[in-house]
Amino acid sequence: MATTAFGGTFTARLMDEVRSKRGLSYGASARVGQGRGAKALVAHVFPSLEQTPETLELVLRLWREWVEQGVTEAEVAFARGYLAKSFAFTVATPEDRLELRTALELAGMPRDFADSFSARVQTVERPAALRALRTHLTARDLEITIVSTADELRPKLESAGLLTDATVDVVPYDSY
Repeated sequence: MATTAFGGTFTARLMDEVRSKRGLSYGASARVGQGRGAKALVAHVFPSLEQTPETLELVLRLWREWVEQGVTEAEVAFARGYLAKSFAFTVATPEDRLELRTALELAGMPRDFADSFSARVQTVERPAALRALRTHLTARDLEITIVSTADELRPKLESAGLLTDATVDVVPYDSY
């Protein structure tokens, strides 16, 4: 619920601030990984080289605000309706249903998880979304991956003060 409100739709906070209000990236989204164990929240933005420092500063501020302050009642209400109504697209084809059932089985989820999803998601209120957010994320639990030319971007990030207290590993694109 909280992740959908933050970056899971075209009107979510991340997309609104990064693309709609500032035009820093064509898209901006966030999602939580699936499966057993700890999950990663993955956010994507696609700024130009020149706009990367400004975009990174904005995304980090939005991240901190989201983790520390949570989501609003309005964001939860929108996410609740969106998730309940859009779930049909997750199970639209036999292949979708098989993939979902397999993923649920591998994650150890109850057999009725998919069948009861829409009804369950409609009962989620803001306090539950805030509890989940605070249970699983902290403002300091963050790793950032930037795909760029390090020699060009690093000085821009340094001058913006974005590399203070950061460990930077440069991995050549052809090293895989």
